[in-house]
Amino acid sequence: MHNDYSIRQIFTDKDLASTRLIRQQVFVEEQGIPAELDEDGLDENAIHVLISINEQAQATARMIINSEREGVIARVAVLAAVRGRGYGKLLMAELENIAVRLELKRLSLHPHHYLERFYANMGFTIVPGETELAGE
Repeated sequence: MHNDYSIRQIFTDKDLASTRLIRQQVFVEEQGIPAELDEDGLDENAIHVLISINEQAQATARMIINSEREGVIARVAVLAAVRGRGYGKLLMAELENIAVRLELKRLSLHPHHYLERFYANMGFTIVPGETELAGE
């Protein structure tokens, strides 16, 4: 991992545009997911975190807080050039810290099956009968 990175919760339209560019590259261009699926209209009410390396946006994730005061983590995306360096774990840790500060009851996410082990290694568990991983 590089020493010249920063991670922060974002609040500006400019930073939100950076998160959307990262997601465009990772989800739409790399993974072939239709852009309409990423553009779900929930960004404006989500908590977003962004990692910048040498002041360039490289990784992002978001969390929606539902009516039961549970956080749902989604849109975890790390650009290919910096993948495998621990930035995904940093994003998750930052969202977990925010969830603790907000006293959320539970965190959950709905990862691709090939990422279940990645999240399990961070303490999330597969919930039987559901297609999500949950962390408390």
